[in-house]
Amino acid sequence: MKTFKETLDRKYPDGTKIPDKLPPAYSPAKGDKNCANCGAYVTATKYCKTWDAEVRPTWWCKKWVKIEDK
Repeated sequence: MKTFKETLDRKYPDGTKIPDKLPPAYSPAKGDKNCANCGAYVTATKYCKTWDAEVRPTWWCKKWVKIEDK
């Protein structure tokens, strides 16, 4: 398990800091669920409504939700 300090020092592979609001399990998507196809994702701003933070479309977390049909 990561320490609190390790969680705060997380970075994307390009060196950009991962927002502290995102959970420790936020990571690159390995399956078909990712931020870009999550119901909490705002495409125009790359923003997650669940975590109130900017996210990367090819990453994901366990709070992924199905996009509701309109």
